[in-house]
Amino acid sequence: MSQSFAVDETWSVRCCPACSASKTKLLFLKENVPFVECTVCQTVYINPLHLKIYLRQLYQNLGADYFTDQAKLALDFDPNRYWREISIIPKQLRQGRLLM
Repeated sequence: MSQSFAVDETWSVRCCPACSASKTKLLFLKENVPFVECTVCQTVYINPLHLKIYLRQLYQNLGADYFTDQAKLALDFDPNRYWREISIIPKQLRQGRLLM
């Protein structure tokens, strides 16, 4: 896998979660997190992945305010959101790409 970021002990390299292949190509970095595409099945996933203990600390330190924000919770649990998201499925199926 070609990558342009530093992997240290907080990262764990993994195989494709869909087909278990290990060959990938780097698609892009988002906030220094590598998104790769499996060269066998074209699944896009994060690889390497931050170790669970590191992610837990990151969410506890940075995510508490975000995940308990009343505006976010209201948006996440808005009944209309479900129907909006469900309405997208037929279009995605016509294009042949749907991750479930």
